[in-house]
Amino acid sequence: MVEQLPNVALSYPQHFQLSIQHAATVPDPSPAPHLYLAQLSTPEESLVHFSNALAIIQDKLAAIERVKLGGDGSAGTSNELDEEGDLRRSASKALVGMTELYLTDLW
Repeated sequence: MVEQLPNVALSYPQHFQLSIQHAATVPDPSPAPHLYLAQLSTPEESLVHFSNALAIIQDKLAAIERVKLGGDGSAGTSNELDEEGDLRRSASKALVGMTELYLTDLW
């Protein structure tokens, strides 16, 4: 059962922080809240969020690889291929974001 939140206006960072807290309680969390918060945070906090998102993405990609290796050796279904492509694009965007931080704000 989902806990009802009080009817208050939340800022975007607060909203995504609540999403991250909720994601910690589910077995298959999404990297999206971390990626969104990385855009709204200080450079140092952004690096933490990008790193957390990458860890989630790596876990998801590893699970897809295990399924592919345990199966019949095929590349996977079209849904699995789409999900893998989306995850790889998200990882690329996170790495680019981290690089931009090092080249600008953290130099």
